[in-house]
Amino acid sequence: MEGQRPRRPFPAPILAPAGNPKGLCYVAGDPIITVPADRLRYPDGRGYNLDEHHFLQYYRGGLHTLRQYYASHQPANLFEYFGIETPETLAVDGYDPPWFDESQINSPGDEKGLSREHGNQGFGPVSEEKLRLEAARLDRVLMSIRDRGFRPEMGGYIRGYFMLRPNGEWVFTIREGLHRTAALVQLGAREIDVRFHQAYPRFVEEADARAWPMVKNARVSEEAALGMFSQFFRPSEKRPPRTSTGPDAAGRPPLEKL
Repeated sequence: MEGQRPRRPFPAPILAPAGNPKGLCYVAGDPIITVPADRLRYPDGRGYNLDEHHFLQYYRGGLHTLRQYYASHQPANLFEYFGIETPETLAVDGYDPPWFDESQINSPGDEKGLSREHGNQGFGPVSEEKLRLEAARLDRVLMSIRDRGFRPEMGGYIRGYFMLRPNGEWVFTIREGLHRTAALVQLGAREIDVRFHQAYPRFVEEADARAWPMVKNARVSEEAALGMFSQFFRPSEKRPPRTSTGPDAAGRPPLEKL
């Protein structure tokens, strides 16, 4: 896509689909990494494709489609947020993944004049104001990239961290730039330049599950935590629908920046 890739300020490693991200352990500084779009994940494990992602569905179906998503996708707890079924009693409030502790999570304040009570971009319920705010953000980002190109050196890079399995499988989970990623995919980008998010570890490894903060503190079982982790690697056609309409919980995952 013309204008999608910026002029790089210094040589940066490039990851091919079969590349091993662990090689970046030895790269200093803030490298720019080219990641295939089908390896990118939303914070709850969904891929950036029309089958799974409400932002892409909005671009196809408009405001009505986004409203339907928020009305039907209302997880009542952490397990429902990650789309897993378990008889386990929840020992944690909120929707933060078990591989992080609270000190690594950015707590959002008001957003574009709307308080957290208006809802979260990732799931419902949301107010009408929040619904229209999300639609406007998606429209604005799409038009900006379409007309001016993707210029992260000016507006900021898409940032996140790698999730790795012992068999070599990996994905890159986005924590900043969620709307921009959707717009780039909508415009046909097959690869997207990203950087590490400095507030998070560069790598989260499945093999380290017993040492994940919420598992180590017995707030979530290792089995349940691994179930959440596995959602990031399931083919889209095998992902369970997330259509719970449970009551709104007090804690909500962080609202990411545009």
